[in-house]
Amino acid sequence: MGLARARRSLERAFAASVPQVVLSSGFAGGLNPGLPRGAVLVEGPEGNPWVGRLLAVGAIPGRFVSV
Repeated sequence: MGLARARRSLERAFAASVPQVVLSSGFAGGLNPGLPRGAVLVEGPEGNPWVGRLLAVGAIPGRFVSV
């Protein structure tokens, strides 16, 4: 547990293979009362096929910030 162990684990994993997609799931949408329950938000580079697919089935464009 903890930041240092998480960082080491990710560094080892990324040394072996860099992911093409990262999925994050959580409660962030619950912090915006304007979003409906169960809303799927998506952010990614323009032209990314995953972003296009998600938007095509109803995902909402969003901005993710991690601190």
